[in-house]
Amino acid sequence: MLAELNGVDYLNYPGAQHRFAVNYGLTSIVNNNRLWLKVFLDPTMPTLPKTAPRDQDVIEVGDPGLKVESVTSVWPGAEWLEREAYDMFGIIFTNHPDLRRILTWSEFGSYPLRKDYPLRGVGEREAFKIITREGA
Repeated sequence: MLAELNGVDYLNYPGAQHRFAVNYGLTSIVNNNRLWLKVFLDPTMPTLPKTAPRDQDVIEVGDPGLKVESVTSVWPGAEWLEREAYDMFGIIFTNHPDLRRILTWSEFGSYPLRKDYPLRGVGEREAFKIITREGA
């Protein structure tokens, strides 16, 4: 299914068949082997800004088309990388030990590195209370 918004193609690469891909590159120094694994994902729910569920609800109500099994049981160092992919793109890693946002806050409601996220944001900063030097 082609992801379109306002008549603009938002696939990451021209001619791509899937919207997202998770790439794993594993190297064995001892055996001089390399393994590259690509998992392709397509969203089944709208990906517009301010439509994302909260972190604690994402496993139950998150987009089933963006769920992939976590590799942290095999590669513990992937924990932070998977959290970043979740925070920036909305890819949900099931059975992750601590899947929560790492760069934005839990109520952010969007995924900033998706191509349907506006460059100027959607007004997140305007909702904060302005504290002046005199009022602090």
